[in-house]
Amino acid sequence: MSKHIEFERISPDDDSLYVTKDLRINGKKLTTPTKSLNLSKTNSKLLFNDKTKGINELYKRFSLSKDLTKNSIYSVLNIPDKLDKLNYELNSLTRKTNTDKEINILFIEYDDIKYPEKKPLEFILDTAYEYSDITPLPIIPKLPQRINSEGEFEKYTSFLEESIEIIETLNHKPIIGIVPPSLLFIPDIVDFYAKKEIDAFVFDFDGKTPLSMRQTIRSFMRSLKEHDLLENSFIHSINANQGRFNKDANVVGAKDILSFGLGFDSIGEKHKPLKGPKEFFEKLQNREENKLRLFNKADYGYYKLTPNEIQEIYPDDSIIKMDSFTNEDLDVKILQKSFNLEQIGLESIRLRKIIDDQRALEYLSSKDQVKKEDYKKIAKMKKDVSRKQTLLSSF
Repeated sequence: MSKHIEFERISPDDDSLYVTKDLRINGKKLTTPTKSLNLSKTNSKLLFNDKTKGINELYKRFSLSKDLTKNSIYSVLNIPDKLDKLNYELNSLTRKTNTDKEINILFIEYDDIKYPEKKPLEFILDTAYEYSDITPLPIIPKLPQRINSEGEFEKYTSFLEESIEIIETLNHKPIIGIVPPSLLFIPDIVDFYAKKEIDAFVFDFDGKTPLSMRQTIRSFMRSLKEHDLLENSFIHSINANQGRFNKDANVVGAKDILSFGLGFDSIGEKHKPLKGPKEFFEKLQNREENKLRLFNKADYGYYKLTPNEIQEIYPDDSIIKMDSFTNEDLDVKILQKSFNLEQIGLESIRLRKIIDDQRALEYLSSKDQVKKEDYKKIAKMKKDVSRKQTLLSSF
């Protein structure tokens, strides 16, 4: 039986899936909506605004290769120095957080088409447990493509059964279940977690924008509602795409922050790397239009600007000074990432009051970069989730 999250207050919007929650995870308070902060070695120079702190993500990717390559789980299991190095890295990252107040989650993905054997699986789960306040199940690569039949789904649930059994051996923390974007089996996955009394979920957008997956999200949220978990659970998301620029546009509507309106309590990071041939990345790096991409919470747009143009949208509440972007000694990409994390975090805090006042849809309609069709989809989602539907009728 999984340990439970404590819900102290739940305040849903009457007309949409926007919701605020006050909850405790492993004894630590968290108020939603919220934006998680991404802790990693590559992000060690990020500037974090104290106002936005609350939940932190760590992410590690391992291989199941037995040839003891650099990121092989077996190299960590067999070579004590490599285990020491891993723990030193994770301890260094978590020491940057306020471990008395902030919630840490270590996601671990393994890069292999087969399920791990028991020893590497125990290592994955023990490591995730050690550095998390709520223990996530493993991230499995290409899962939507793999569980494409009843037989493959049974293999997946057997893997989940084994994973939960390992965690529950000595468990004092809640478990957070991974929900892949596998439309056909989402109701069964939610049913499986509900029977295990799990009340926290991570939905993996798999690099897609939230509103491009409406049928899948509708099925997920409706399945939660059928188990009385839509509001009585913590719903996190990872790997959402922000929204794609076309060649001629200097602003695009922010798609990631709209996931709050689809029922998500917390927006995580996009951990999936951009893939493509070497020539593609060289071309991307050298493109003249490859400018900064900054989030503007005033209108929910991502703006493509040079450092000398950012005064057009720069807010007064950022801890990052505007002239930092023209400082040749500073990494503008780190500044960009810090700025966007901060501004989305600050907007999520503002949304809490908007939702409590039952003004969520009115507020969303005031954002100039939110397309009318996207607004309508969010406004319609609550009705769709409440309505009994078959899989085919949701298309």
